[in-house]
Amino acid sequence: MYWISVCAALVVLAAGCAHVDYVGELYPRTDHVDLFFSEADIGRPYKVVGQVLATGDQYTSAARVQRRLMKEAREKGADGVLILEVARVRGPEHTRYDQTTTEARDEDGTTVQTTRTVSDQTAESKRIRASFIKYRD
Repeated sequence: MYWISVCAALVVLAAGCAHVDYVGELYPRTDHVDLFFSEADIGRPYKVVGQVLATGDQYTSAARVQRRLMKEAREKGADGVLILEVARVRGPEHTRYDQTTTEARDEDGTTVQTTRTVSDQTAESKRIRASFIKYRD
């Protein structure tokens, strides 16, 4: 029973993960990162120092993906994050369940086999594309 509880807890922790892929320059860690949804809102000179793609599976909220993105920006030393795209993506993943039942008939000795299939459950993921920026002083 203990192992079942441990396994269940691990599954819950693994579900709903956000992943961040970053390509760009690295700077010392920052404590504060500004969030922008339009270049016009930045209001001061800056340079783009990297591009990032943050994703989450069907169990991850967009807010969680955003929090992970902001954490990555602080770790990479960005001053700001410029959101370029927020999207929900239906992936090509399909779940297929097959159930086969075999019944023996006593009357004539034949065997009947029945198969039931449930499929086409498409997974949905979240995706945020963004630029990390550094202010020019």
